[in-house]
Amino acid sequence: MRLNYRSSRPGPATARAVCSVLFAGIVAGCATPELTPVADPAVRVEGSGFSVLPPPGTGWNVEWKVIGGSRALVFFRQGSPGSLSHTVAVSAHSSTVMDPGAVGFPEYANDMEVFAAYIKKSTEVQNPPGGRTLALQHTVVPDTRHGHCAMEYAKWEDRGSKVVSGVLIQQDWQLACLHPDSTQVIIALTVSERGHSGETDPTLAAAREAFFDSLQFRPLK
Repeated sequence: MRLNYRSSRPGPATARAVCSVLFAGIVAGCATPELTPVADPAVRVEGSGFSVLPPPGTGWNVEWKVIGGSRALVFFRQGSPGSLSHTVAVSAHSSTVMDPGAVGFPEYANDMEVFAAYIKKSTEVQNPPGGRTLALQHTVVPDTRHGHCAMEYAKWEDRGSKVVSGVLIQQDWQLACLHPDSTQVIIALTVSERGHSGETDPTLAAAREAFFDSLQFRPLK
C-alpha cells in the first residue's frame, strides 16, 4: 500500500499515511457494499504474500481497500461507545521496497539495524514537517518475531479533522517484515488508534500483539 512517497521511486507505506485514509472513511461512516462484520476471528484471511488472523475482540468489520494503487486488508471498529472521534483501524498489506541504495541504506536486507533505519526514514520522508499533523514521538527498532522485521511506533497530533472538532491524538504501531522469498517485498501490519486526549481502548494492546503474532508468509504470486 504505497501512498505518495514524494519520490520518483516506490516505497513502503507508513502507518500514519495509511491510517489517515482509513480514518477518514471510518469517522464519516464508511458503510460501503464491501463492509462486513468479522464472522469468525479464528479463520485466517489471505492477502498478497501473507495471511493473518482478524484482531481478537468484538465489533470488528473487514473490507478490502485499494489505497495508492495497492490492495489492502482492513479491519476497523469504533472506539468509545457513541464517540465519532475515537476509532481503531488495523491493516495488512504488501509493498515494494524502493531502491535503498539511493537513500543510503544498501544493507537493509542484511542488517536489521539498517532496515529499521530505512523504515524510519521512509516515514519521515512521507510525512514532512508542516500541514495538519505534528509528530510527537517516533521510534523504530529491529524485531525478530517473524525474521527480518522492524517495529515502528509513532504518535501524532492532528489539528485538521473535517469530521470532528478539537485536537486528535493518533498512535500508530507498524510491524514491517521483509518477505522471506524476496528482499524487494515488505509485508506491513499496522494498528492505529485515534481520538481526543484520554480516548483509548484498554483492550488494544493485547489485540495488537495477537494480530502481529498471527502473521504467516504465503508464496508470492
